[in-house]
Amino acid sequence: MAADNSPSNFDMLASDDVVELFGWPVSLLDQIRELASLAHCQEIEIDEWRRRDAELRAAGPAQPASDQIGAARKAVLEARLEMPADKNEAEDRLLRLTSRLDAALHGAPDDDKLRERLRHINEMLGSPDHRVMRTRLQQDRALVTRWLASSAQTDEITGLPWDHLARYRWLPDPALGTVPAFLGVARHRALSEAPDEMKHLARQLQPDTLPYPATAELDQLALTRFPSRIIEAASRGDKDAAAVSSQVLHLWQGAETQRFLLRETARGWPENLRQADPPPQ
Repeated sequence: MAADNSPSNFDMLASDDVVELFGWPVSLLDQIRELASLAHCQEIEIDEWRRRDAELRAAGPAQPASDQIGAARKAVLEARLEMPADKNEAEDRLLRLTSRLDAALHGAPDDDKLRERLRHINEMLGSPDHRVMRTRLQQDRALVTRWLASSAQTDEITGLPWDHLARYRWLPDPALGTVPAFLGVARHRALSEAPDEMKHLARQLQPDTLPYPATAELDQLALTRFPSRIIEAASRGDKDAAAVSSQVLHLWQGAETQRFLLRETARGWPENLRQADPPPQ
């Protein structure tokens, strides 16, 4: 039976016989709910949840009626508040309906949503108004932290999002313009320059102090030292350096040299950042 999708008609929406909600097959919503349950029980990792959730949603409506679904969810929540405290079959059906509507509205969270959720949990834990919920909130924080730490979108060493680290794939150089960075150098600079809130969340995911990347810094210096010295010497008036500095800079900025430098510094970077183009000058 297809449901009357009027948001106020939640008795019909919650029926055991309903087969479709706002264009979503109920059987599909139940598969999405079951998948989310597996993730919350830590039986599957966050990246698998995201992949399988996207595959299931591809079989759903092309243009979900999000406004109607949101209105229906609000009506159901209000109805539940007015029900007697004792559990009954009607409340169980409304709980199931709420879960199905949530499944239609919300997919597996990306890292941005997880970080926002972690910020919210931290705020609640810091407030005396939520002491009764403290144990549950701590459990939620542990789960969200675990998801973020295991996510392919998060660097497992620093706890920073890769899209933040990507800004340090190329580093400025006063003589050469921009230079591809070794990952150890990029991690250290990205963490030291991260906004305080991002840095705090990263420390929750990876509480160990990041050691100074001495070897990577030496490798980074070795990468640029020779051409930099020639160009710097030319700027100070050295005639011999000036005679070759433009050739050295031209060679350095050549496409072949840049590809070589990217290969030399690629170790550890995700595949999509190993051959990343430099930022616009």
